[in-house]
Amino acid sequence: MNLSAKEKAIVCGLYLSKFDREGVKRMGFKSISETFRAWGRLLKISPGTIRNHRDFFDAHFPNHRKGWWQAPLPSAQKKMFEKFKDHTIEELSEILGEWGLK
Repeated sequence: MNLSAKEKAIVCGLYLSKFDREGVKRMGFKSISETFRAWGRLLKISPGTIRNHRDFFDAHFPNHRKGWWQAPLPSAQKKMFEKFKDHTIEELSEILGEWGLK
């Protein structure tokens, strides 16, 4: 799967929105902040960008955050949402690991 760094960051946001703390632990991190920093460094983007992508997805998954519920998904996020929304934690963790994000 050949995705740009931006698309990978969007998938990271989806992963963290959908799987929250379980996803952080599964990927070997101790906190969400550590995850944002590590993935930002690996993808060469701001950690805040990954957090913003997560916030876009929060209204679309059952979690304790509201995120940006008042805004429709932008086209790039919608594309990744449609492609990855039904993946299990095992499937998405494996994909992220293949990208070197573990």
